[in-house]
Amino acid sequence: MKHGKNSKIKRMAHEFMVWRAGMSVKWICSAAEISEETGITSGAVRKICKRKGWKFLADGRSHLQDSRRPTDELMRSNYTGRN
Repeated sequence: MKHGKNSKIKRMAHEFMVWRAGMSVKWICSAAEISEETGITSGAVRKICKRKGWKFLADGRSHLQDSRRPTDELMRSNYTGRN
């Protein structure tokens, strides 16, 4: 039973990560870009988006890729807000 609960939590966490990455650019992105942003495989990203009904651009690079910072960049850094 515990294994099933953990896999549900992992699935929900992945869904949230995909949703957050997509929403941060108003879904003007590809599955490959969401995969790069979240660390989730692009195949899993496609499955999640299909299951949830979320639309993204066809795979290829969006025009936003070079101009935007990853949404998790600040969270991954050691920034504490102190000088």
